[in-house]
Amino acid sequence: MGQTVFIPREVDANEPRVAASPDTVKRLAGLGLTWSSKPAPARPRAFPTTEEIVKAMDH
Repeated sequence: MGQTVFIPREVDANEPRVAASPDTVKRLAGLGLTWSSKPAPARPRAFPTTEEIVKAMDH
């Protein structure tokens, strides 16, 4: 069973960032870890979510 790292998002609805950079997510993937993050629902974001970063890394 693998380990999952939770990457929190800001709690303020007006602040859509998550607490990880794309480089950090790449390092986690390189270590074989999976991660979870919850973006603010139905709100435009200035920064990509963790899931969007992962999807971009696969292409």
